[in-house]
Amino acid sequence: MKLKGSLFLVHLDMDGVWLEGDISLLDEIRGFRPKPDLVKQTQQGAISFVREIAWYPPGQKGFLWLLDSLYVALRNCVYSANAIRGHYAFGLLEALQVFGLPQVDIKAMLLVREGKYSYRGSGSSVGKLPPLKDVERVCHAITNHVVSFSCGGLTDWHKAWKFDYWDERLIERAILNNEHQCSEFLKKMRNHSYFKSSLKKDMACIVDDHSK
Repeated sequence: MKLKGSLFLVHLDMDGVWLEGDISLLDEIRGFRPKPDLVKQTQQGAISFVREIAWYPPGQKGFLWLLDSLYVALRNCVYSANAIRGHYAFGLLEALQVFGLPQVDIKAMLLVREGKYSYRGSGSSVGKLPPLKDVERVCHAITNHVVSFSCGGLTDWHKAWKFDYWDERLIERAILNNEHQCSEFLKKMRNHSYFKSSLKKDMACIVDDHSK
């Protein structure tokens, strides 16, 4: 994680509280701040994903998937942009303010986060969600790229897959779009930290099945 310039380690260093275990491990991250070029790579990966999405599956679940995926990407963009300038704020509201996002877009981003909460709660409790035009506007404000999202589409199974986190989200979209049947993959996505290695194998098999 240090070699990849993980901002999560900075978050642990600044805000983490030791509870138990080998406290000397904290020495490994104390004072750690990633090189700007590594943070830039994280930022560019998130921006590329936002620009690549293009469409989301029909229905409420599909729109919630869009909000959840965008929230992760846009949050990463904001944290990365702030870190490149030497600002490390990990509370969302503070980070958005440090980034310089207008109040109207801050409100939209907070609603995007509500969509994430609803999606990860299986959509059982859906609160107020942002209009699509507001979602597209906040994407532009954070990534500096104009994007638009349409309802419905098909997965490009022949593209060059990287089998990273962002491709996991696209496979997840394909399953929600009924292009592939694999409820087990969705379960693993909800427990991502426990199935990280097996997810890559699952993705490779799914892509291989559809690319033949």
